Amino acid sequence: MPVYREYHGWITLDYDISVKSAKRQSAGNIDDYQLDELNGALSFCKNFRTAIDIGAHIGMISNQLSKRFETVESFEIDTDVFECLKQNMQSKCTNVNIYNFGIGDNERSVDLRKTAKTFSTHVVHDSVGNYKIKSLDQLNFENIDFIKIDAEGFEPLIANGALATIEKHKPIILYERKQHPQRYGYERDSFLEILKPLGYTMLRKLGRGEKNAVIGVA
Repeated sequence: MPVYREYHGWITLDYDISVKSAKRQSAGNIDDYQLDELNGALSFCKNFRTAIDIGAHIGMISNQLSKRFETVESFEIDTDVFECLKQNMQSKCTNVNIYNFGIGDNERSVDLRKTAKTFSTHVVHDSVGNYKIKSLDQLNFENIDFIKIDAEGFEPLIANGALATIEKHKPIILYERKQHPQRYGYERDSFLEILKPLGYTMLRKLGRGEKNAVIGVA
């Protein structure tokens, strides 16, 4: 059974080193984790109705989004980490809906590769396991103004399963832009390439090494 603990106001897995890393990156205040990048992305938003957090982890970004948006829809595939998300959102927010499955290209069950740094947890390529994913298009959310995606390379598959939703709502999207999509046969900028036919362009690259990107319809 997983062991949980409180760390600077956040519930986390006892073995997880990710929250310590987040604390270092945010000058000691976990509530401000990646806040500059998030604010840079939100500066492009015209409305603040519904935000979607794909790869919500323990809820640090969802917590920030809850202060700006009417509703936040948050997804965490890892069942153990989801329990942290659940407890944290219950104590910190009233407008965040949480889901214990991941977002991808279609509905299926997959396996995960985990380490002591749960920020690095990712879907094993072409695997079958006990963790659920669904496509965003299945969920029929309304009034989507913003999507944040941190899925350790799964971003292009998420895009393929969200084309109808994204075409309908044209949200601003903040996503992790690293080499991880190569795990699944894609390139670093495949996510944007998939969405270009819908009118999406690069708005801003953020973070050290331009590891995050903001895209939208110009």
